[in-house]
Amino acid sequence: MSLYKNTFNLLGKKFKLGSQNLQNGVDCFTLIINYLRNRGFNIPSTETFDGFTFENYGSAYLEDKKKLMQVAIKYLGTKTKKVDASGVTAGDILLIESFNGNRSFGIDTGNGFAISISETDGVVSVSKNDFKILGAFRCLV
Repeated sequence: MSLYKNTFNLLGKKFKLGSQNLQNGVDCFTLIINYLRNRGFNIPSTETFDGFTFENYGSAYLEDKKKLMQVAIKYLGTKTKKVDASGVTAGDILLIESFNGNRSFGIDTGNGFAISISETDGVVSVSKNDFKILGAFRCLV
């Protein structure tokens, strides 16, 4: 449980696209960056990747959601190892698709659940029966 403590503490936080201040709300990418930082990754707020920064990706997302998701997946590839969705274990980062077609990131917590983001409910624990896993990434630290 200690591995996920800081992530579990985010349960109930409201959704806010592009927010880097966890007190003001989070989005799925902020959730993942926070999780990686808690795992020991040094990810400065000023980091730039493929022309995006943590300050501008929220507005970029509104312009081209698909492109930004591709950039986020590529970014995760620099910090993690891609794993087969059928071999997901607790602690893996998930690229998920809800049944209404929305794509997001989540964190597998084991026991058939994941922590993810809902635009209406914020940070939630959701059953893995409620989404399809499109990809998975494992932290190497």
